[in-house]
Amino acid sequence: MLANKSNIKLDISEILVFGLFIPLLLVYHTIDEVKQIFYFMPFFGFITVIIIYLFFGNLIDIKLNFSYLIIAIIYLCSCAISLMLVAPTTEIYWTNVWRDIVITTGPLLLFSFKNLTFKHQHIIALFFASFVCYVIWIKFDINFNLMHSIIKSNFDYKHEYHFGTVAGIFVLYFIYKKDYIFTAIAIFFMLLVNKRANLLGIFASIGAFYLFIEFFKLDRTKKGLVVFLLIYFVCFYLIAMNLEFVTNFVLDISGKTDVKPDKFLTGRLFISQLWLPEVYNRGWINYLLGNGIGQSEYYLWKTIQHEIYYFYTKPFLAHNDLLKLHYDIGLVGVFVYFMVMYYLYCGSKPGLMMFFNFVALFLIDNTLVFSYNIIISCIVARVSEDSKPFWAGVPFKIKI
Repeated sequence: MLANKSNIKLDISEILVFGLFIPLLLVYHTIDEVKQIFYFMPFFGFITVIIIYLFFGNLIDIKLNFSYLIIAIIYLCSCAISLMLVAPTTEIYWTNVWRDIVITTGPLLLFSFKNLTFKHQHIIALFFASFVCYVIWIKFDINFNLMHSIIKSNFDYKHEYHFGTVAGIFVLYFIYKKDYIFTAIAIFFMLLVNKRANLLGIFASIGAFYLFIEFFKLDRTKKGLVVFLLIYFVCFYLIAMNLEFVTNFVLDISGKTDVKPDKFLTGRLFISQLWLPEVYNRGWINYLLGNGIGQSEYYLWKTIQHEIYYFYTKPFLAHNDLLKLHYDIGLVGVFVYFMVMYYLYCGSKPGLMMFFNFVALFLIDNTLVFSYNIIISCIVARVSEDSKPFWAGVPFKIKI
């Protein structure tokens, strides 16, 4: 609880981080039987805030940004329309439907609270909780070659999960806060996870943020900022829809003509080559409005599992989230999701870094289906700008 001159106020951010998010994260990585509860974390957070307000209304102030709720309704309508366009002979994989809907609408609901802000210390706590959960998840075997043991554990693709993206998020945040000690620790975390896709998001985010946002001060003119964000989003969308052409172009100008494009993208291009025609060949209505939210992985599993990834026993992820969005909810839905991202991330400078990071990762990774990535980024986007580093105010200070 925080005290001021006139009364005592409950710090909702403390309750959400230490009473809900971190405990549920630990439960998620230790008890397999209750994993699905993790996806409802933002809904639990929203209900928690409402209950506290109903019983202790004099201790908290809550105000809703109804724009968040409106965009959530628009997104749900887009999902519903896409499901109506699923071919009658096609089975709907409902597990993915509910997963995608819950992961997107939950943060829109929780973070619609206008005055919900977090501190630098909250990010530190979430960072260490993530690191602990990673150690729990990989079940590493201590030996004389510890680094190799941890990295090797990723080769079966069971332990990488969302930690790769999460590590990149922390790197970007600590760079922004100029908290270089924790930047170094976060980079070490990222090296342990051994996910190269992080680098695309980090470089794209740092470049877009410091070259355009900071240098040209686009944050001062809202219209100019929105236009730039849309251009950035559309550029990556066009790359995602023309991945083979762009890959060949990059290899040509870099002189790597002896490298096969699909090897360069470690199998991702092969998936796009087999899958992309389905986006264009199902008619203009499906092109605009989609083929069913969450159905892209099911389609891939049923149609090309004997060509690639035949060892999967359940729908597998597409590793191209922009193509996934287009297939699932159509071109209209792609731009609806741009609005979702705008509201979730683009209200602050660190949030803009999260936006640039995610959009870049959409090209080659799976970020839409991992709830914790989105929650961490939303919290980062709401860190108070005057929140001090972890050691601020203590007798000793570390200077870099």
